[in-house]
Amino acid sequence: MRADTTDVRDTTATATEADTTEAKKDRGKKKRKSPFLADSSLYIGPDGDFIRRPYETTWSFDAVNAGFGVDNYYGAGGLAFLTLSDLMGDQRISFALSINGSLKNTNAYVEYAYLPYRADFSMMAYQESQSTAYFAHRGTGNQLFSADATDRRIGVGTAVRYPFSPFTRVEGGLFARFTDRNREVKHYTGSDSTGLRLDSVTIERTPVDAFLPSAAWVHDNAQWGLVGPVAGRRLMAGVQWLPPVWQDSMSYVKVDADLRFYKEFFRRYTVAFRVAGGFSEALGGLRNPHSYYVGGESYTFNAHANYENLPDNLAQFYFSDLDFPLRGYDMFDFHGTRKFISNLEFRFPFVRELSFEWPVPLAITNVMGNLFADYGGAWSAGDPFGQFGMGLGYGWRMNLGIFVLKYTRGWPVRGMAGKRQGARTYWSIGSEF
Repeated sequence: MRADTTDVRDTTATATEADTTEAKKDRGKKKRKSPFLADSSLYIGPDGDFIRRPYETTWSFDAVNAGFGVDNYYGAGGLAFLTLSDLMGDQRISFALSINGSLKNTNAYVEYAYLPYRADFSMMAYQESQSTAYFAHRGTGNQLFSADATDRRIGVGTAVRYPFSPFTRVEGGLFARFTDRNREVKHYTGSDSTGLRLDSVTIERTPVDAFLPSAAWVHDNAQWGLVGPVAGRRLMAGVQWLPPVWQDSMSYVKVDADLRFYKEFFRRYTVAFRVAGGFSEALGGLRNPHSYYVGGESYTFNAHANYENLPDNLAQFYFSDLDFPLRGYDMFDFHGTRKFISNLEFRFPFVRELSFEWPVPLAITNVMGNLFADYGGAWSAGDPFGQFGMGLGYGWRMNLGIFVLKYTRGWPVRGMAGKRQGARTYWSIGSEF
């Protein structure tokens, strides 16, 4: 009996000592705080629930880019771009600044977007300035003049975008633009042998101010490949109005529609079709400065232009639209207040891989080819079909990572729209339509 009592007492003592040791360890653990965990009282209340606090905007950089280059006309220049957004993605601010040669050629842009709701709201402002200088003969004899022209454009606007689905939305905006061209013209007499004498200096100012409300419906579910869309469709219908605000000489309404369809076969081949149309009309008996210019290819290195059809005045230059492509023709070949253009393309893989070891290692991969037929034009009066042209041709496109390089060879159908030029070759950048 004594032995049993001793055994029980010893066992109890051993268990008590073990419990005490474990409790000490637990208390020690509670006293030691992990350097990676904050005090729970900062985010957990006395009732054990998380403490609710209003969200505070926290900004961070999304992208920062800058570049420097030299232009043959303006000289040294640079471009900088940065975007900031808050932690929850509810707000975004974008800045852009470029300087080309001098402070006279400075462009700046800023945009603020408010995005917490289904509808997205944004505000923007920009300034563009470009100066040019040239010498030319005028009149007879030794009369000369030089002109230094500066175009300055300041714009402000606000826009709203409301999505019905991931692929369909409506959008609208109110945009104000204040533009003027200042030309300083210096008149000289004399010759290179006798020297030039400054006779007079005149300042010519041409303002073009505008208030431009607009609205559009957009549907886009296109799937993209290496150089452009390969499946799906892209549809747009929009309207723009120029009321006689800040000026009393111009007013028009413009309506545009652009429909694009893509059908993919065997995950390698695509048939692409586009049809676009539009018109503009003067309102209130005022002047319509808007025109459509159709012809050529966009963003070309070796632009072909019909200089006889260039805009006649500054207002027409600022309000008019360029529409591409109509390959086989020159830029500005067709112009008017109505437009129609259609494009049919067959896109196919052309080069899978082409490698060179000499003189430098070079590999060309995934070059896409296409065959196309373009038809369309622009007109203001008369028979529109007499002012249309058709172009046929081929090309290849290569994705270089930072842009798509395109080579295009197009032939106009002779006799259409009175155009007699031969084939046109276009080197350009940008994705397929």
